[in-house]
Amino acid sequence: MRASHDEPRWPGEHRTVVLYLVAALVSHLADAELSRQLRLRLADISPYAAGLVRRWVAGRVRTPVQDDVAALHHAIVHARGELYSAVAGPAVIVHYLLWTDPLLAVVTVALVAAAQSVRMRMARRWAEPVGRIAAAAS
Repeated sequence: MRASHDEPRWPGEHRTVVLYLVAALVSHLADAELSRQLRLRLADISPYAAGLVRRWVAGRVRTPVQDDVAALHHAIVHARGELYSAVAGPAVIVHYLLWTDPLLAVVTVALVAAAQSVRMRMARRWAEPVGRIAAAAS
């Protein structure tokens, strides 16, 4: 029979998952409330402007009221968690490599830096043609 002090009540992984789920719930609730308030404010049109809205294409009204507010969802709910994941994962890996094999850590960081440099140069080179394609598509 195990003593109660041998094993924690909530192992670290479970606690992390629960905290992540609570954070996701709170951020989604905040996003839902903000989206509701923004849509109400954007849809609240004075009687004078109502005549203009009737003449507009439905897409001109839909874009700010629905699409633009929906685009905020990622920035409000997911961006911070993704930023933490993008920083924490590589930081833990580099720390582990430095602790176990410093030479392998240096080689890995150098290869990643070289690949990033090549990617940035390619992005700069293709920015203008991609911009022209995007302008022609819109």
